[in-house]
Amino acid sequence: MDARLRSPLERLGGRDSGEGRALDLPHGTEVVTRVERVMGERRVARGAIGRVMKTHEDALDVAIVGVGTIRYGKDEVDARRVGQAAFARRRQLAWDALSPTIVVEAVVGSRAWGLAHAGSDEDRRGVFALPFAWTSGIVAPPEDLVSADGSSTYWSVGKCVLQALRADPNTLETLFVESVTARDPIGQMVIDARDAFVSKEIYGTFGRYAMAQLRRERFTGCLEVSAKDGPRRRLWWSEGQVVGGASASAGESVLGRLSARGLIDAGHLELAGRWSSGDPRRDVERLAQAGWIKPQEAQEALREPVRRIVERVAERESLAWSLHPGERAPVAIELGVPLAALIAGGVRGGRTREQLRAAVPDEVRPRLSFAGPEALAAELRWPEAAAIAGRFDGQARVDELIAAAIADEEELRGLVHVLGLLGHLAPPVEDVAASLVALDRRRVRERLRLARETDYFALLGLPRDATRAEVLRAHADLTATFREALEPASRVELAEELAELYAALDEARDVLTDEALHSAYLAQLGEP
Repeated sequence: MDARLRSPLERLGGRDSGEGRALDLPHGTEVVTRVERVMGERRVARGAIGRVMKTHEDALDVAIVGVGTIRYGKDEVDARRVGQAAFARRRQLAWDALSPTIVVEAVVGSRAWGLAHAGSDEDRRGVFALPFAWTSGIVAPPEDLVSADGSSTYWSVGKCVLQALRADPNTLETLFVESVTARDPIGQMVIDARDAFVSKEIYGTFGRYAMAQLRRERFTGCLEVSAKDGPRRRLWWSEGQVVGGASASAGESVLGRLSARGLIDAGHLELAGRWSSGDPRRDVERLAQAGWIKPQEAQEALREPVRRIVERVAERESLAWSLHPGERAPVAIELGVPLAALIAGGVRGGRTREQLRAAVPDEVRPRLSFAGPEALAAELRWPEAAAIAGRFDGQARVDELIAAAIADEEELRGLVHVLGLLGHLAPPVEDVAASLVALDRRRVRERLRLARETDYFALLGLPRDATRAEVLRAHADLTATFREALEPASRVELAEELAELYAALDEARDVLTDEALHSAYLAQLGEP
């Protein structure tokens, strides 16, 4: 049936909503088998408990504790918990009903950027347009569509726009990657409007995202960066670590940096340039052999230009980024300094007060996202940063912190800029009420994820040897949090998810406080 013609009752899982069909259970769902299986010489009885590991068109790979992974038909297993089945059915119904309304689609991730290997999945993201009938009821419509195997995710047009305005890197990647395609005129309108989302925010968010991805993917190859009205710079990576660099600017070469630092004079610079071999390591060895630099300065002479290139690559004027996977560094070196400290050094030494004022406006209210001030100071090799960052609570503006004389203006703005580049600042909070609801939403959904994907002990935050009293205390604490400490708006918005969470918490308490059930559950988990 056309998604535009579905009634609200059908959308909510009522009449003709697909009841009785085999469910596409998400990865991690606990299931109970409905049939026997024989694996080698071992018989797996009906009623065995397992966890979904992978979804196929008409089957599921289920991991059975103490046995291994066995393939079952989708109609041969049931979700162990009622809440999980309800969640899976809602997700499946949304996918079945609204996947025809997808208007933008793109292949993203490793396959889009040439980082894929034989075992890489093909990830897809895109945008769907909610039919008007879905937006006119009393129940909030889905804002996300997720495929059965989790490899494809689509956002509603409204959610896509909001994320793009925040310069969300995943959304921007989807809209700008070469593989993006429009399925209909609405999708083409979204793609045609994508340039409207390009702002100064993109430099920080996408730059941080790109560097984080290279570290996380253990990238080996070359990152090429072009700067506005500046030289082309290249950084070579090995297993996610920077091991070399080169710049089209003579001032950022080995010889140029030695001259700038006063280690060789103009005459030696000219002579060294004439007999340069093009191999920085060999040139540095010759300089040391000739007595123009000290032997102990040779290693630093190779490291320092690469560090400077790293610092300059982190600047906001770095506009065009491209990757060359597999390309090896002509000369591999060990930088000897954390990447974060290099970026901090570049900002502190190379940014003027006017540049820092442009990068960090007065109205910014800096707030640390997770790391403590002392840990940040150690990572940045910036001892004074601990005392300054300790005042970043999200309440005071930058100009107010400067007026309070907690640090020199350049030092304070520079630290805010560095922490922003490294992703250590939390997003600004403009609507306090909305932020509290968002915090509740994140807490509920994380605890619900534990309920769906882990065991009872993890759900309650307990070790496997927890006593009955500890189980009761943990259940009481979590129940108080998710029944009493939520905002009123959160209780309304998250009503269905909370009902599933309450049921899961009660089930965990009932099983773990009953001696027989507790023993049977430990045996199921493979515990003695």
